Amino acid sequence: MKRILVVDADGNFRRSLRIELEENGYQVDEDSSYLKAEKRLSDQFFDYVIIDIEPILQEGIDLAEFISLSHPETGVIFMSSHNYSEFYSDVFLIDKHPFFVKPFNVSELIDILESLHKIF
Repeated sequence: MKRILVVDADGNFRRSLRIELEENGYQVDEDSSYLKAEKRLSDQFFDYVIIDIEPILQEGIDLAEFISLSHPETGVIFMSSHNYSEFYSDVFLIDKHPFFVKPFNVSELIDILESLHKIF
């Protein structure tokens, strides 16, 4: 069973995403902040981390960089209620990872997770 960490300050969204992912066979943990996620990643392995890059864009990018350096086998997926990928794709890591604008269809996220599973 693939493990996913969802990092999002919005508890309602985080829980609903966790429920839908668990219904599709994933084991899901949640964190409400980048700092909590980084601490959890220090001693636990996740196949994927889904990061809401709001409210602080740079902290979300920093978390993705931490994951890339310390857990290169872990897939990173960004989400946000704003389409930052259009503005920052040349500067940050956003263009190297799947990006979803909230609200999004969870079935599309699952399709991405399944395609990433074939790569890793």
